[in-house]
Amino acid sequence: MSLHKDHITIYDIARRAGVSAATVSRVLNKHFNVSTETRERVEKIIQEQHYEPNEIARTLHNRLSRTIGLLVQSLNNPFFVKICNEAEEYCDNIGYTLLIGITSNDFQKESKLLNTFLKKQVDGFILLGGRANEFHPDKEMIAEMDLMSKHVPIVFINGGVGFKNCFVVNTDEAMAFDSIMKYLFSCGHKKIGLITGQRNLWTTDEKVRIYKENLKKNRYGLQEDWIVSGEYTIESGEQCMNKILSRKKLPTAVACTNDILAIGAMRAVLHKGLKIPEDVSITGFDDIFMAAEFIPPLTTIRQNYSLLAAHAVRTIIDYIEGKEIEKKIIIKAELIVRDSCASPRN
Repeated sequence: MSLHKDHITIYDIARRAGVSAATVSRVLNKHFNVSTETRERVEKIIQEQHYEPNEIARTLHNRLSRTIGLLVQSLNNPFFVKICNEAEEYCDNIGYTLLIGITSNDFQKESKLLNTFLKKQVDGFILLGGRANEFHPDKEMIAEMDLMSKHVPIVFINGGVGFKNCFVVNTDEAMAFDSIMKYLFSCGHKKIGLITGQRNLWTTDEKVRIYKENLKKNRYGLQEDWIVSGEYTIESGEQCMNKILSRKKLPTAVACTNDILAIGAMRAVLHKGLKIPEDVSITGFDDIFMAAEFIPPLTTIRQNYSLLAAHAVRTIIDYIEGKEIEKKIIIKAELIVRDSCASPRN
């Protein structure tokens, strides 16, 4: 039984072929990035429906919502806020609308938002923070992402490890944190501590790996009680730094896995009556707006927020248009040297 010609849409073709609308679009546009088996199956269904490919292509164009859904863990982290702002601005400039949903790192809430946005016919999803950033995501989430990716493209920003059918736009965290460690070494530091947020997050564990590799490579001793993990909050950064300051032996520098932790660490040092950087040097990561305003201004890594957001949005649009796109895009970051670091006294 064929569908009525006047009512057929690309989504009808996609559903019958068991593929996404974007895949049908790529078949219509003669894009090479489609397997022979899939192409033949889609073309057969189009032929069976007695429908001209160019009419279906126009239907796809007319049915696009020009809306993208962005799911973010929270808006308490300035990094997330900046990415959302940049993505919204980019979407606005090209005539798209960005719908933002806050997941609160809650699996059920995230699933509900994904389905709600899908019903609103978003053209794709961007996921930022939370479970999307986990180094070892649970099987349930992987299954859900695989299912969703059959309908619309999904892009992870600074995460996406283990999701083979999704796209990734990541900062080169390893190279960036490596530049922090090399900078501290160049200042003369050998005794370096580390404050991290939650573990089992790709952005956290990657930095821990680079930290340990650098100490080992330079044959500096790794002191495990100088590595303290907490939550990604200012309060947690302060608590973690107080733990380090309570040790018998103290590091001359402490690297933090983001700026929020670094600001908390600096606050702890100052409350103890110590001086930065004279008594201890501190570094951050992200270059949020507070980094330059704190006293002393924080040495940190500046993430390229505009490129991260633009590539995430562009990946979705290019996928829909059947263009050749990269599965994984890596963005370079920049070391920003300010006044929170100096050579150790001894």
